[in-house]
Amino acid sequence: MTQSLLTRVVLAALLGSTLPVFAQNDDKPKVTFGGFINHEVIYDSRQSTTAREGEVMLFPKPEAKDTEGNDVNDRSELTMLNFHTRLLASVAGPQIGSYKSSAYVEVDFLGTSDAAPNMIRMRHAFLKLANDKTEWLVGQYWHPMFVPECFPDIVGWNVALPVHVLSRNPQVRFTYKPSDKMKLTLAALGQRDFASHGPDGGSSVYLRRSGMPDVQAQLMLRATEGWTLGGTAGYKTIVPRLQTAAGLQDNASLGSYNLNLFSSFKNDKLAWLVEGIYGQNLSHFLMLGGYAVKSEDASGRRKYTNLNTLSVWTDFGYNLDAKWRVGVFGGYVKNLGADKKSTLSAATAYGVGTNIDHLISISPRVSYTIKNLKLAVEVNRLTAAYGSINAETLKVENTKEVTNNRFVFSTTYKF
Repeated sequence: MTQSLLTRVVLAALLGSTLPVFAQNDDKPKVTFGGFINHEVIYDSRQSTTAREGEVMLFPKPEAKDTEGNDVNDRSELTMLNFHTRLLASVAGPQIGSYKSSAYVEVDFLGTSDAAPNMIRMRHAFLKLANDKTEWLVGQYWHPMFVPECFPDIVGWNVALPVHVLSRNPQVRFTYKPSDKMKLTLAALGQRDFASHGPDGGSSVYLRRSGMPDVQAQLMLRATEGWTLGGTAGYKTIVPRLQTAAGLQDNASLGSYNLNLFSSFKNDKLAWLVEGIYGQNLSHFLMLGGYAVKSEDASGRRKYTNLNTLSVWTDFGYNLDAKWRVGVFGGYVKNLGADKKSTLSAATAYGVGTNIDHLISISPRVSYTIKNLKLAVEVNRLTAAYGSINAETLKVENTKEVTNNRFVFSTTYKF
């Protein structure tokens, strides 16, 4: 048996009958490079909780009064950044059986943590095998809850966090297209840069300990020309810790689900997007919420309860002409508290903004594009309602709102 034939047989056995056997051909992949240079000037009217030196906005910080009654967080800030400059390579590969092969790699300079900004970071890196009916994607790509056909078209690079999700994950994804108007996607995902929260901070270890992937399913329909709608549902399990403070085994797990419904209408002049998100422990999406300790027995072993989150948003964009475009985003996210009451006298919660009851975001914008150059301005008014966490229900009570006004001036040159 020749080495080439042996390779084909082994790959067929490993990948299964649903995947194509690699055929011999002499086609060479064709690589196209691209990207853009981006520069941002950002002004915030208030100190805020952000990532990457202020680049990624989450929410304004709460009041922090000194002994004289002054709010120390009532201070503006100005920064200039180029983190979101990107480089990409798109690969058009050979025909493999009945499948057309391709690959894609994209990086920016945002780094993987606040300790390492301005470093190269992998955004996407995947290979794809596709024909008219089915598609396999293996690698790092958007989480199915992030819908490329329906996400906020804002100027800032945080895609409207924490009202909207943000997550890219290593995954195996299968898509079936029974017709031109319907698409069904199933995906099994891990975590890396966007991870669940827990006793050791944000880490993929909590999902890894469960021994199970994050599982997602999505149905997308193209109702009419330019109108897309659909929904996503998923479930994941985490294990927050392996032992108690006294060293006893403690590997209780927590299961959480997520849902979204979305609608997108686009034509040459306008785009109108709407989405609703509901779920448990959405901290890996950098959304409000997470989970909490429900109970702790005499041995120190814990049980957990999810924090539920509801979010709704809409985005409208309109082309005034070939160069000028205006738009506005509006969104609301609500911390609904625990799905099961806690028996502890004090709340122990893990997640993002667990002491925020709700958040309101409004962002008008305008952009001017001429050839490869795009200039854009956006004003984001972000209001967060901070309060105390009820130890039993994990709801946030006695709230007080604080607001940050963010002005973004963006210059982008594509190549």
